[in-house]
Amino acid sequence: MFWLLIATMALAVALFLILERRVLAPGSMAAAVWLAVAMLSALVGNLRDDWVGLLVITSLLVTYGLAACAAQAFVLSSGAMVGAQVSVARPRTILITLAVLVPLAAAAVAVPLLVVDVDELVLETLLAASSDLTDQRYKGDALPWYANALLVAVYLLALVGGWAWWERGGLRLPSRIATVIGLICATAYAVLTTARATLLFALILYAAALITSRILAQSQGRVRKLGARTVAVSVMAVGGFAVAAFLAGGLVRAADEDLAFVLGKGDAYLGGVTGLSDWLIRHGVQHLSWGAFTFAGVADAFGVKVREIGITQEYFAMPSGNPSNLYTAVRWLIEDFGFVGAHVAIGILGLVAGAAWVALLRGRQWGGRAYVVVAAIVIASPISSLVAYNSLLAAFVAFFAWSAVAYETRQPALTGIPCP
Repeated sequence: MFWLLIATMALAVALFLILERRVLAPGSMAAAVWLAVAMLSALVGNLRDDWVGLLVITSLLVTYGLAACAAQAFVLSSGAMVGAQVSVARPRTILITLAVLVPLAAAAVAVPLLVVDVDELVLETLLAASSDLTDQRYKGDALPWYANALLVAVYLLALVGGWAWWERGGLRLPSRIATVIGLICATAYAVLTTARATLLFALILYAAALITSRILAQSQGRVRKLGARTVAVSVMAVGGFAVAAFLAGGLVRAADEDLAFVLGKGDAYLGGVTGLSDWLIRHGVQHLSWGAFTFAGVADAFGVKVREIGITQEYFAMPSGNPSNLYTAVRWLIEDFGFVGAHVAIGILGLVAGAAWVALLRGRQWGGRAYVVVAAIVIASPISSLVAYNSLLAAFVAFFAWSAVAYETRQPALTGIPCP
């Protein structure tokens, strides 16, 4: 049954590629991401039971993709957004933004060091402080209150840096330098606090903004089409960087253990499908929470439900015996809205994604901004729900506000942009 569902997901990728004609379109990208995750989980998971979670994932995936395709067809048939637009950057606004965000992001690195005296900044002391911070974080004692504000700066810099990466002239170098600094800050913060999700989320935001802004620039005739070689090299570079940083964080968390020990626990990071299946078989939906898990940060802020530290405190055992707490965003969606409600919610997201995709291809700034958020949510969904974290929600809101100020539409440009 597991491999039959893998074949079904592969057919879904092919179907959406035929309908949308681009791998980065909503349905095609979501199907490709989850097919890759399912293939990796086949290497470490429990094939006897994992089909349960994969069946639910496949059903939601098809619902999302078909809704996205329906939205694209409707927008195109209605004749809305005919003709492209050119969004012109305001250099002063972008440069001021980068000048403010870079030191704020760098300050995030200093937060874990506050527990260490300046004259004790040696590797052994930092490792000990990192271990203490990890223990505190898992006991529920969070970092200083301003750490979240600094995290928002890191996430926002990843979005702004990725969005402005393709700018020309005097903006190109500052935006690329700022992006690199932001990712370095996220890496240092993640390693020192062993909160590697911080780095993962920053990379996801950066990738979503980078890809979407590149498509927007191409739609507006400002850059040439991105080659397959460039895409492949970029994916391998970002992926290699993420793996190296995760291993470094694992070594810090493991303290006296070696690299072989950390690598031996690698299957825990690929256990999303296994975790979802385990939860569905053992527990399933007890009662609906109506968004308290999917939007955990918001629910916590309004006193609806106390948010757990980390992704979740509930663990399950991988076939190797290693514990994991990755259940994918699908679990929270089902736990909040049930099976039927989850399909309705994912269908609505698909409609938004489809409309945003058409607007993006027509050169609309709002379409690009919306698609950055949708793409980031989809890419992160095998791990967790991005909208469960208030720091990420704040970064998205700030990014929408910033991009509306930093860019302006001056004149219609190309017409007859190829339809998705």
